[in-house]
Amino acid sequence: MHVESHGGVGLRRLLLVLALALLVAVAVAAAPAVAAPASTTLTVTAQSTSVDWGSTAVLNGILQTTDAPTLPVDQQQVLVQYAAYPVGPWTTADTVTNQAAPYTSGEYTYPWTAARNYYWRMDFLGTTEWAAAVGNYEYVKVRPVLGKPSRPSSIKHGKKFTVSGSLKPKYPAGSKNVQVKAQKYSGGKWKAYKTYTATTADSGSYSKYSVKLSISKKGKYRFYATTASTSTLAAGKSAYSRSMKIK
Repeated sequence: MHVESHGGVGLRRLLLVLALALLVAVAVAAAPAVAAPASTTLTVTAQSTSVDWGSTAVLNGILQTTDAPTLPVDQQQVLVQYAAYPVGPWTTADTVTNQAAPYTSGEYTYPWTAARNYYWRMDFLGTTEWAAAVGNYEYVKVRPVLGKPSRPSSIKHGKKFTVSGSLKPKYPAGSKNVQVKAQKYSGGKWKAYKTYTATTADSGSYSKYSVKLSISKKGKYRFYATTASTSTLAAGKSAYSRSMKIK
């Protein structure tokens, strides 16, 4: 009876392993290569970089390919993000998309109600077809809304009277964030006269500012109100009041 040596068994096993490895290598080589996602770019613009509090602000983004000729990339999910500082941290406000038909544009739009200064950007996370892209940021400043000052139409010089107006958003009652500026008509021009500090009070959902003052010099005057810029709000300015006569 013939008994096969251990060496012969080992050789056949080695040959079998080599054959299997060759088959795997051939299969991998024959498999189609997976294409890398096409590179993209995302350009962001604000419809306006300075808006009134409570108004609608709009952010626009254009997502397109980077290779020439550039082509729009539509019907994707694009994140809209905001931050108090240009380095972040970034908070996602919403996710926007668009429709490709009837014309492709690559444009993504996000409207929001302006409440305070923020940096805004768009962020496309990418897909298997399109590479990710982060857009530039836009700083959108928000101005408080100061109502046109009210005043008496005329008053005797030296007598006290009140100048007041509305203020949005709501400020803490008793704060002194508003300056009321008086102008005097002289030589055919309105010229700066004096500045007065107004006090803020609650007025429903918002605030109002007021200051009690007197003017000793006779003549024609008008007023406007201002607020200084802060980290959360831009500087604000009201319209001019109607003129008043100091008799």
